[in-house]
Parts: sequence; C-alpha cells; structure tokens
Amino acid sequence: MQRHSTLKTDPVLTLSDLIQMGTHLPNHGIRGLRRDAPMLSGKMSLADAATGIHIHTSDVTELEDFEVSFEAAPALKLMVQVGGETRCQIGDRKVVLNAANGPVAAVFAFSDPITIIRRASAGTSVRKVVLTLSADWFKAAGDGDTFRRLCGLKATGDSGQWTPGVSFETHANRLIALRSDPDAVNTFEQNRLAFALMEEAVQRLESLAHAPQGDAAAQRRMEAATAFIAANLQPGLTVAQIARAVGTSPRVLERTARQVCGKTIGEIRRDIGLRVAHDALSLRGVTVAQAAHLAGYSNPSSFTVAFQRSFNVSPSALRGLVDPSPSDV
Repeated sequence: MQRHSTLKTDPVLTLSDLIQMGTHLPNHGIRGLRRDAPMLSGKMSLADAATGIHIHTSDVTELEDFEVSFEAAPALKLMVQVGGETRCQIGDRKVVLNAANGPVAAVFAFSDPITIIRRASAGTSVRKVVLTLSADWFKAAGDGDTFRRLCGLKATGDSGQWTPGVSFETHANRLIALRSDPDAVNTFEQNRLAFALMEEAVQRLESLAHAPQGDAAAQRRMEAATAFIAANLQPGLTVAQIARAVGTSPRVLERTARQVCGKTIGEIRRDIGLRVAHDALSLRGVTVAQAAHLAGYSNPSSFTVAFQRSFNVSPSALRGLVDPSPSDV
C-alpha cells in the first residue's frame, strides 16, 4: 500500500509538522528550537510508492539554520535539484547541488549503512526530488546482483553529478506538482515518473563510472560553458563564441559536450533557453514573444514548436495558467 504524507504549509511548516510527517527529525532533534518553531515555507511530500521505493519532493524555502543527521540503509539514491540549492554530506562525500544555471542531479549507491547530514540555511529555496530504491527492493525483484554491481561503481571525481536534459527536468517537475491524494491514476503516474528518473540515473552512474579520469576537467569546462550560455542567450550565439569564453576550441567544446552531457552545444543551448522561457512564462507571465527572445529565438513560431515538443504544453497555454489575458503575439 502506498503511504502519502503531504503538507502544504499555510504559511509555514513547523518542527512539529515535520516530525508528524515522518522525517528523521524525531530521532535527532534540533537543538534550541521549539516544536512550534517555523522551519520551512512551501510544500513537502513523502511517499512510499511500494516496498523499498521512497519518494521525497520539496518545493520550500528554509526559514532556519539547522542540521539533520541520520543513518540511511543500503540503497540507490537519486537527488534532482531543479531549483535553489541543497547542501549535504553522504558518508565522506560533501555534496552541493546548485540549480542556479539549470537543474543538476546526483546518484549514489551504497551497500552498507551510511550517515547522511543535511544542512539548511535560512532564506535558501529548495525545489528537489529525492528517490530511494532500497537494497531490499532489488532483492525482492530478484536483482540483487545489479545492486551489488552499482555499489561497486565509482563515479569520476566521486561526485556522481551530471546536468540532466529537459525531459528529465520535466519528469522531476511533474513529480513535484502531483496531487497528494493516492488514487490509482495518481499513483500510477507517480511510479511512472519515478522509474523514468531512476532508469536514467542508473545509466548515468554507469557512464560516469567508466568515463576517463580526465573527465573532471571536462565537467568543469561544461559547467563554465552552460553558465556562459545562460548569461548570454540571444539569437546568433555561436559555438565559437562559447568556446572562446571558456578558453577552448569549438571542436574540443563539441566533443566535451557529447562526452559529458550526451548532447551537442546547440542542444544544450536550446534546453537552457527553453528552461529560462518556461520559468519566465510560469512565474512572471511574460508574453510569448518576450519568452521567445529570452530563449534566444528570433522566430516565435519556431520557439512555440520547440517549447511544445519539450514540455508537452504550448507557451500560450502555460502563460494562461498565470495570467488569463491573451498573448500579444
């Protein structure tokens, strides 16, 4: 049976609320804070999709500085940061997931119990999905060998991080937005999205583990390239301009993009632009023409086609959810 424990704060989630939801706080406590102390503002969801499958989503703002430490059982754990920042430590790995330049994901597999420390900072926004497949789930599925193999993989630089594409981000956002009521259709969609994310996570863990050791520098090069693209979205932005900004050649940059992200620079530029446009339409209610310009498109029609293909909704329909006034394009 699926367990749901979702709370939309109005306006805040207190320490007592978090304890009632079944977080790890009851076992470790938060020194100096009363049970009615405001901790988070926003929405948090915890659910067991099935035995051994745990889904945690957050779309919150942290209201206090606090630290939580707990012991996690052997599992495959996926963290997807689609907004804001998360700081934690998984065993001896310090993990910082910052989505300032777009979503970032990390995947870890551990065969022994491990200590996880989560650090919160007042004023920090967190929009994320955390999926956990326990060792027991793999055993029940008759696939214990796969779990042991994944635990034996070592990602380049011990980071296990990558920059996901638009479809991956869309799955994560849909998971965050799902209703809390556990009807059959909602449960099916939740499980479908969770397994789609986990499938790519396993593939990425294997590719990171078998990547050449020089990939740490390649990852840094791509982080610099994506940051430059996000800051300079405009029609006509070329691979040569991006390569010059990060101190490499267009050929090396294209090869690095395929190696690290599995995409061309043009595809990465498109994905970043569409994410920027999506946020502008859904959060600020800009016009479709303005969104197209922000995404680096000179032709709104081409922008509309690309947007629809990536998000399964037209820009005008998305904008209508925020501002019912008609678009001026």
